[in-house]
Amino acid sequence: MPANELTLLLFSLGAFQGVLLSVLLKVKYRRSESDYLSLISLFFALLLAFYVAYWAKLDTPTYLWWVQYVTFLIAPLFYLLIRGISIQQATKWPTLLHFLPFLVAVFALYMPISPMFLFLLQPFHLLLYAVLSFPFARNRQANVRRWLFIPLLAYALLFVLYSIMVATKTLTLEFDYLIAAASCFFIYALLIKSYLQPQFINQLAVEEKLSTYISETVLSQIEHHFRECKPYLNGEYRLNDLSNDLSLKPYQLSEIINQKYDGFNKLLNDYRIRESIDLLNDTNEKVIDIAHLSGFNNKVSFYKSFKKATGKTPVEWRTAHKKPVNISTD
Repeated sequence: MPANELTLLLFSLGAFQGVLLSVLLKVKYRRSESDYLSLISLFFALLLAFYVAYWAKLDTPTYLWWVQYVTFLIAPLFYLLIRGISIQQATKWPTLLHFLPFLVAVFALYMPISPMFLFLLQPFHLLLYAVLSFPFARNRQANVRRWLFIPLLAYALLFVLYSIMVATKTLTLEFDYLIAAASCFFIYALLIKSYLQPQFINQLAVEEKLSTYISETVLSQIEHHFRECKPYLNGEYRLNDLSNDLSLKPYQLSEIINQKYDGFNKLLNDYRIRESIDLLNDTNEKVIDIAHLSGFNNKVSFYKSFKKATGKTPVEWRTAHKKPVNISTD
């Protein structure tokens, strides 16, 4: 058998192995951590099969072209797994935004956009998620950090090398095979270890539960701080200020706040609206003054946020809910 045909056969078997591992991981464990690994295995296998078809000079149907962009799915799956976010949390807004680049890339297939542009975006996307994953990987146990983060980083760097060689037209078929083989090594080493060593999956599960507990604890601290100290009344209050108040890193706070409030600004607005409602109900302050007393910097943003939250303007709310204010005659 010619060397080229043997190589294609081996990569075809690698793609089949990825699909098989995807099924085995799903069936064996039936938990969030294995779901991520199962999806990573499946998408990587599909990508490998796409490469085999390209190397063999087979015509790929148009409806399968999206497969070449599954790296836009693999990177965020690694990131969410490293962060310890459950599959249930990952299917909620705004976490789903992590998968938006893939949808954009698929849509762009049918637009007058250069395929090379989309291709070259993939290594930057992988590197971005490797960078985003690093702070979370650093906080995990050494065994978990080594087996989750290193495959992602290695895959990203290999893809960068591959893209540079493609862009500079220095890529040979032999180097193409070598880079693909190295990618298979790092990805499948993780997947095979996960399947053969249940204790590794159990370790991931324990850390995920701990991550959830920490998130809930920090959220409680944030809400207690907002109730007791009312920092939101300061119109210039920023995430960095909250970080200093609670002695936590801004990126950690941002990730935790997003799980419940869809962003720091939404958290601020929620508390400012509650404050403004109390002032509208219990005082005779002018609406513009209430806006500033509640932490809003201007009347326009106050009206817009209030209307969105309550369905009424501040004046309409006051008319419907205002309590009589006792005026002393002494």
